[in-house]
Amino acid sequence: MLGWGKAGRVRASAATGPARGRDMYQRYAVALYRQALLTRDDPAAAGHIADDVVASEYALPPGPERGEDDARYHLAEWVALRCYLLR
Repeated sequence: MLGWGKAGRVRASAATGPARGRDMYQRYAVALYRQALLTRDDPAAAGHIADDVVASEYALPPGPERGEDDARYHLAEWVALRCYLLR
């Protein structure tokens, strides 16, 4: 946890399992937070954006396996869009 919000916002699903959400959060949260912080220059907003993006991605049903670069790019796009919409 990076110190913002509650990681518990990401609900476990029987179809995906809680491990998927934890893995996604641990793998991407720091990079997404940094990207949002560079864009918004507001630590609280950046934390909420990163949390929301990971939670939104986790809420989607798992699709065909994507490569690591595809997931990273997809999540980075979500952060950029959320930052833009909050301006």
